[in-house]
Amino acid sequence: MPEIPLPGGARLHYLESNPSRRPTVLLLHGLGATGQSWQLQTPPLVQAGYRVLAPDAPGFGNSSSAKGAVSIAQMASAMVRLLRSLEIERADVVGLSMGGTIALRLVLEHSELVGHLVLVSTFAHLRIAKPMLIPYYAARVLLVLLFGPRVQATAVARRVFSDQSQEPMREAFLQEVASAAPRSYRGAMRDLATFDVRQRLGEIRRPTLVVGGDQDTTIPLPLQKELVVGIRGARLAIVHGAGHAVNVDHAEEFNRILVEFLSSS
Repeated sequence: MPEIPLPGGARLHYLESNPSRRPTVLLLHGLGATGQSWQLQTPPLVQAGYRVLAPDAPGFGNSSSAKGAVSIAQMASAMVRLLRSLEIERADVVGLSMGGTIALRLVLEHSELVGHLVLVSTFAHLRIAKPMLIPYYAARVLLVLLFGPRVQATAVARRVFSDQSQEPMREAFLQEVASAAPRSYRGAMRDLATFDVRQRLGEIRRPTLVVGGDQDTTIPLPLQKELVVGIRGARLAIVHGAGHAVNVDHAEEFNRILVEFLSSS
């Protein structure tokens, strides 16, 4: 399995497809997931002629982390190291949920490395806009502190993949979460709670697409739309009937939207 070294003796694992081709698409996963969560996107991207990188963020999946909590900034730095180690001058970056915050930090600190930017089911600042979400987020924090990531993720999986037909999706997600280091999971949750780049969105000068599902009960659409307002020229694509994991529960439509945008000038 390909990997690169990180500071402090950590290792960053990544999946790579179509390595001889250009341009490159960097896929950044959500909290608790791994690069494997993009498996429905890899074939259409490869078919469209892209080189695809899907890393496990530090502390998740097969990637290790140095001592101490992992922050969004540290994860973004790991992606910079990955691109530079592979001598990739610029990549189109796609980030979902936590991966979207990593993508935002990456483009704000190293815009020269980013071509197209795709922000999926994510936010510039996480706020509980609806009172009905307060018990949900409070329960998530309590569960992860008392029982660990997998128990907390079970509640998340039932909410994200609520339909009975989505049981395989729930189980796949739980298997990914089981590989996460509890310290990294808790640290990422804390950092996401304080993440705030609203005042810097105007600095982004890359072609940007925001993709959200109108049934997302984790990151409501109003929070996602703030990205469109703040980033000059950003476009919005709403997938009707899709939830938080829009790339999984509406993969065909998501893939069409993604490839069309990445292929645009």
